[in-house]
This record gives sequence, C-alpha cells and structure tokens, in this order.
Amino acid sequence: MRRAVGFSLALLALLGLWLAQAKPLWAHGGGTPRLTSAPAGPYRVYAWSQPEPWRAGEVHLSIAVTLPAEAGAQADGAQVETPVTDADIQVTFTPQTGTAAPIVLQAQPQNLLGNYYFEADTDLPSAGDWQIAIAVQGEAGSGSAEFAIEALPPRSLNWGLVLAAGGVLAVLLALIGIWSRKQQPAPAAQRPARRTAQHPRADTGVKMSSRE
Repeated sequence: MRRAVGFSLALLALLGLWLAQAKPLWAHGGGTPRLTSAPAGPYRVYAWSQPEPWRAGEVHLSIAVTLPAEAGAQADGAQVETPVTDADIQVTFTPQTGTAAPIVLQAQPQNLLGNYYFEADTDLPSAGDWQIAIAVQGEAGSGSAEFAIEALPPRSLNWGLVLAAGGVLAVLLALIGIWSRKQQPAPAAQRPARRTAQHPRADTGVKMSSRE
C-alpha cells in the first residue's frame, strides 16, 4: 500500500510539472475569422486566430492564400479560387501601445486532409492593441493584408488543462487501486474443524470368566 501511495505522489509531481510547462494545442485551420477573401495584390487572404479572445502569451494564426479565377472561368462554373501552396508568407505583429518591438516571422505551410494552410505561432509580450500584417510573395506577384486585434491580459490558470489533467489523474488512481487489490493475498480458505480421534480402550489383559 505504501508503494501505491508513493507512486501516486510521484504521478502528482509529474502532473504538476507538465501543467507548468504544457502548451496549448491549436486546431489546424480553425479559430475566429479575421480576414475573409481580403485582397493582397493578385491573391486573396484568409486568416483565423486562436485563442478567443486573444491574450498576451502564446497566440496562433492560421492563414490560407488563394488566387481568384478569371471572370470567364467563374461564369463557366469552374472553381472560383485556387489554393496557393508555394507562397512565401511573412507575418508581422506590431504593438499599437507600449514599447515592445514588432515580431516578424515566417508562416509555415501545413497540409491537412487536402486543405492547405500556413500557420504562425508567437508569444505576445503584452496586452493591448496589435496590428497584424500578412505579406505574400509568390509566382503570381506580391501583396499584403492587415487586421487589428486586441490582446487581453494573460490568464493566471488554464482551466482546460487543469480539467484534462484531473481526468487523467482520476484514471491513474483507479488503476493503482485495482493493482493494489490484486497484490493483496487472498484470504485463506476455511478448513473443517478437526475431530478428536477416538482411541480404543486399552486391553487390560483381564478376561472375565463366565460362571458355570
């Protein structure tokens, strides 16, 4: 039993360390729409942000770039926009207040079930208003699109991670309880009570003679 308790405490310590270092996992191509078919030179740009609302700390952008079809092709019922998969996309996060420097990074291409996205992750150093510029460079030319967004102060605790960790811990503790019960020796089977052996009377060697 002591081993099980010690194992549980070790799991709690590891769980606390994981909560302190864990980062959120963002869904590909999901989030709150920020740009929808926004013109960027010859391209059209779509952008989604996570989390909602945005907060200082780790943030995520999913970006899609397309080329609009020609007017004649649209009239014929062909695909209106064609995804662009080989563009060079630069994202610039510029704070509108404070003294923090702009953050410039390259969006990385992602292919999820045939849908092509570019993703950008960064850590916002402060809350406040931010201007996000998306610059696209490709074979068809170059262009850029922008949007403004407000970042709220960071949360002190990620309750989603806490609930998920609590569920994992509950399962582990249940498994430990089952394992502990299996390690305990089974109760001994009840044995039938012993009967006292009945010894035959000792032969005294005296024989009773019968009367004549």
